[in-house]
Formats: sequence, C-alpha cells, structure tokens
Amino acid sequence: MYTPVGKSRDMFSRVAGLYMWQTIPFDKIGWDNVEQHYKDALMNHLRENFNFDEVERDYEARNLTGGITTVLMKRYADRKYQARK
Repeated sequence: MYTPVGKSRDMFSRVAGLYMWQTIPFDKIGWDNVEQHYKDALMNHLRENFNFDEVERDYEARNLTGGITTVLMKRYADRKYQARK
C-alpha cells in the first residue's frame, strides 16, 4: 500500500482526479448527484492504492473539513470545469 507523506499526499487527489477524468461522466451538477456505482468504483480504486486512515489523518491535520469526501467533491468540480473548457 502506498501511504502519502508530506508533499506526496497530493498524489491522493491527483489519482482521484485522473480516475474521475477517465471513468466518471461530468454531466451531473455536483458530486452528490453522481451515481453511486461510479463513487464505489472510485473508492475501490483508491483503496487499492492508499491507506485511507492515513490519508484522512493527513487531511484532517491540515484542517480540511470533511477529509476524503471534501477532496473528492473538489476534484470532481475541478475536472468538470476542465472538461467544459
């Protein structure tokens, strides 16, 4: 398992964003409206590559409320914005 530490913690959001770009449609208004099977597939992909307990602690330590969920919501919004360009 890969454990993000220091600057490498950014890899979590990068991997999430790349997976979204390749597999999740951007026709929904917000992450909350994305079908659950897409969310489940993303979470399974991320669990294969990251230790969620350590990722969550890392984000909480930097006062990002919501932890992993907030990161995924932001990455979805960022990727959707890029897709519209």
